Formats: sequence, structure tokens, C-alpha cells
Amino acid sequence: MRISTNQYIVAFIASFFMLSSCEKGEKLSSFQEFARLSISGLDPNLIVYCNDIAVNLPHIPAGNVNISLVNRSTGEKVFEKGYEIVGEQTLYYFQDQLLTNPQDTMGKIEGTIQVRLANFSDKISDESKPIHLVFQQELGIDWDLFMNIYAEHSDTVYNVESSFGEEYSKLKVVESPETNNIYRARAKVLNEDKSPLKVDGKEVYLIFVAGSSNASIFTSYIPEDLMLSSDDLVISSAEAWVGLPILPNLFEN
Repeated sequence: MRISTNQYIVAFIASFFMLSSCEKGEKLSSFQEFARLSISGLDPNLIVYCNDIAVNLPHIPAGNVNISLVNRSTGEKVFEKGYEIVGEQTLYYFQDQLLTNPQDTMGKIEGTIQVRLANFSDKISDESKPIHLVFQQELGIDWDLFMNIYAEHSDTVYNVESSFGEEYSKLKVVESPETNNIYRARAKVLNEDKSPLKVDGKEVYLIFVAGSSNASIFTSYIPEDLMLSSDDLVISSAEAWVGLPILPNLFEN
């Protein structure tokens, strides 16, 4: 069979592109698997990059990918992190971070709640210094003394900083008929050196309330606009309570 000059040229071009498109030893894939990624609350001024390539959500390459956010106006990269994205997944944009939903990767642990915390209030500590929070669960009220009753057991969450870490801390849940299965606790604020934070000589407490009796995994934070002054505190004989102390929950499971 005779082969024309044109057929030689076509065969040469096809061979050239096959050789130049993959490195030595690399296997050619006949298809690319994709996942669906949505980002809740994303700032419209940010461009999403996947493996350094700008993408239009929700379709991105599946597997281990590097997600970064770039400011559209300045070109500055404001966030970068690796994720394993398969199937369909949602990330949450908050305070220049992309947070995973704990439901995607974690299971409930009987007798505990799990919390991931951050501190955005420079009234409690500046960005360079972590704080510690000592949690005591509220078990009810002594109506004779008109005082809250707290569990003797306490759990300390160490090194709460100005961004969310990867780890969740475990807080023991004590069953009590007066709590209606909702976890409510006070959290004593400690400075970086573990000394109590004080205002007007009084120790400062925050209040944490789990928003649902079925929830056990929380991402929560101390808000940026939290104020610590005599006008914003309810001062008792021994303690200072923040006037608007309930820590908001970004999402819970």
C-alpha cells in the first residue's frame, strides 16, 4: 500500500504532540474526573484559583487540589490551602479563610461536643498572642440562692488565636434534667501566660451556648466588635460578665 506525502505529515504532527504533551514515564489519562465545589459567602472581589489556574465554580478537578483566593483589584493572594475535593463539597468563606464543614470529615463522639474556636477581638488579646478558655458547663439554677450551678469538671481550650486551626477541642457534656439537652457553659478567659484576664480587677467570662440539642460539632468565634469596658460588663462581687457574651456559631452539626 502506498502512503501519500500528506499522510506522512499528519502522522508526524500527531506523534510530535503526543510526545511533547507528557513527560517521560507519565501515563496518559483518557478523561479528567471533576468534582463540584461551592463557596458560601465568598467576597465577589476575590478570584478562585485551583492549582494556580482561575476557575469558574462549581466544576473543578477532583482529588487533592490547591485552592487559593486572589484579590481581583490588587492581584494579592489572600489565602492558599490544599484540600481533597471529591463529589460535591461546600467551603465557607469567613475572615479571609476557607473553612470546611465538619460534617464532611468528622463524626459525633458520645458524651462530648467538639469545638473549633478563633478570637477576632483585640480587646481580649492582640493578633500575636493566643488566649486560653476554661469551660464549665452550666447544669441549672439554685433558685434558693438565685445562682447558676456549674459542673465541677472543666475543660480548657488552649491557644485560641486570630484564625481557625485544624483541630477541634473536646468538651465533656454532663447530663442534667435542667439543661434540656442543650449545652451551655461559661468560659473563663486566660491570658497567654495562663493568668486570668481581668477588667476592673474582675475575672472575665464568656458564655457559650450550643444552638441545638442535636448538634455536637461547632465552629465559633469571639467577635471583633466585642467590647470590654465597665459600661459593657455586668460586674458582680467576683466576676465580670461580657454584656453580649454569646459566641455566634458559623455552622453546627
